[in-house]
Amino acid sequence: DVYKRQKLDIIEINYIKDGIEVDDVLSLSRLLKLPVSKMIRQKEVEFQQLSLDLTNDLLCAKAVSDIPSMLERPVVVYEGRAIIARPAELVHELF
Repeated sequence: DVYKRQKLDIIEINYIKDGIEVDDVLSLSRLLKLPVSKMIRQKEVEFQQLSLDLTNDLLCAKAVSDIPSMLERPVVVYEGRAIIARPAELVHELF
């Protein structure tokens, strides 16, 4: 796995299992420099069942907090920057 090859000391947060707070979603949005709507897995069935205003970051963050599986993954945060590491090799952009 990319992280092990880089010998990175990472802390993994399983937000699908443990959940994610609205404020944390908004913080990730700022670190990623993306609107929350760009962090949502729009092919997820749960997303498609919502009539979500994608221009409203707060409403999108609340939806992600309610249904964490909608958040793109993995999100890697390093030294005040973040990236959606999909594919995993994109993590190199943080170094």
